[in-house]
Order: sequence, then C-alpha cells, then structure tokens
Amino acid sequence: MYRVLIVEDDPQIAKINANDLRASGFEVAGIAPNAAKAMELLESSPIQLLLLDLYLPGGSGLELLRTVRGGSRQLDVIVVSAAKDSAQIREAFRMGCIDYIIKPFTNERLALALSRYEQKMKLLRKDFLSQNEVDLLSSHRIKEESDPYRQKGIDQKTLQMILSLVSGKTHSFSVAEITQETQMSRVSVKKYLDYLCDEKVLLQTYVYGNKGRPSNLYRLLSKKQLSQINREREAPRDRFT
Repeated sequence: MYRVLIVEDDPQIAKINANDLRASGFEVAGIAPNAAKAMELLESSPIQLLLLDLYLPGGSGLELLRTVRGGSRQLDVIVVSAAKDSAQIREAFRMGCIDYIIKPFTNERLALALSRYEQKMKLLRKDFLSQNEVDLLSSHRIKEESDPYRQKGIDQKTLQMILSLVSGKTHSFSVAEITQETQMSRVSVKKYLDYLCDEKVLLQTYVYGNKGRPSNLYRLLSKKQLSQINREREAPRDRFT
C-alpha cells in the first residue's frame, strides 16, 4: 500500500482528498497545512507520494517541491492546485510532478491520477520494459490512424451500450448513476461520458455546493445529434480512410 502525504491548508478539501485516497486503496500518512509541517512529516516517516497544493501559508508548494527535489528523497508528486497560469504549471512539471489537477476538480479525476500512478509503479517493478511500456510511462500514446477509437481507449461495443442507456434519459445524470446502472468502474464511465461530450452528444455542467468540490452532471444535447452519431457508428468504416 502506497503512503501519501496530503499538503493542503483547507481542512475540508484535505478531508475529502483523504477519503478519496483511502477509497482507492492508498494509505494517508498525514495531512500538512503548510510547507513546514510537510517537511517535518517527510523527515519522520516514509512517503511514496505527495498530494501537493501550491498555495500554502508561509511558503509556496513550488518552494516545497524544489526543496524535496534538492534532497535525496525518492517520492512522486501530484499537484492539486487552483493555479492555472502556465508558468507555475511548467515549473511543476519541470521539477518532476507526475500529474497536475486544477481545482475545482471531481473525485473521478483524482481517482484517474491515482490509477495512473499505480500503473506506473507496477511497470517500474519489472526488470526490463518494452518500448510500448516506456511510452505508457511517459504518457505518450502510439497513434493508430486506422482506429481513432482505440487512440482514446474507447471500445465500440461499450460505447454503443452507454449511448443506448443515456439516449433514454430526459434528466441530467451523474457518473455515479451510470456506474450503478452499468456496473462499470467510475473512471471508465467518466471516460466514456467525457468522450461523448467531445463528440457533442452530451453536455457537462457543474453544480457547486457550499463546501468541497463541485458535482458534475451530464445531459443529452439533442435527439437529432444522437441519431446522427448512431448512424455514423453503424456505417461501415474503411480502414484506409
């Protein structure tokens, strides 16, 4: 089980992140509201993963990341921050963060980052890697021009099943609702719903509560667009076009 240190000054967000980490099978080694407390916990216990906010009292998360990278600690970092400017994002990746999640975000996005981390660590336990495995580690995907669905990890049968399911809905629906109806994982369901948003079949909206992260809902755009995309899915496809 991977031990994670949460560096977050908002107690409510820290609590939500901790619950999501435990739900994904990770151990929460501690919660630090500032850089000084984070360094104290890093010195006192083994940590494999840092969930790092950039806006911290008494010092920025980037300064903490720079300090961590300047030492001998071997740990990975996922940045979770409201910072959207390219300069900070570029600097975070330059210093080796493996993922960058912009607030506000959903628990599905965090679950996806954690799943990617587990896949990475599983690959790195092997003695030797193939080129495809190295491409996965570096987040590169080999383009397969003859199969645009496969490029995005989309299975056509699963896509058709989800299309049929959502086409009968007249109300907005959540990832959790489709997860319950299909018995698929939340991460997989979100991938297909987001794909349908990209294809202009669904529209994603956010509902903000008083605390914590927003809830995201989906709704069907129009019957006309759905009929059109279904016809395109069912039409024979020339593998050379």
